[in-house]
Amino acid sequence: MRKNSKQNSTTQSNIGAGAAGVGGGTLLILLVRNLPDDNVWKSWLLILAPTLSIGLSVLWLWLRKKIIEYISTKEFKNAMSQAKATLQEALQNPSTSESHKEQLCKDLERLERIAVDSQLQRVKALVEAE
Repeated sequence: MRKNSKQNSTTQSNIGAGAAGVGGGTLLILLVRNLPDDNVWKSWLLILAPTLSIGLSVLWLWLRKKIIEYISTKEFKNAMSQAKATLQEALQNPSTSESHKEQLCKDLERLERIAVDSQLQRVKALVEAE
């Protein structure tokens, strides 16, 4: 199910990139056609329009990826922070039993392990990208 959702997202991203490229290229051509015929840049801009369209598509894909990464990281940090605060609050509650506090400590340790593993995965990805 998750894989299908990822494929859907990739398809939508590619469609968006294509639309950005086509739309940007079309807009450029429309603007260039308004230039006087004796303008030196007119012929060059018309020649470069397809290249600029591809550049806009690539830029769209890169920006979309960075925005998704930023939002995902922010959501992860917020969820981790809220979970940690909830666990610490429950641990400080005087009416919480000792057996329950032991379980909460284990949950807090597991949460910290998830945070560390996440950071290690990010470092590993950066090292492998080089």
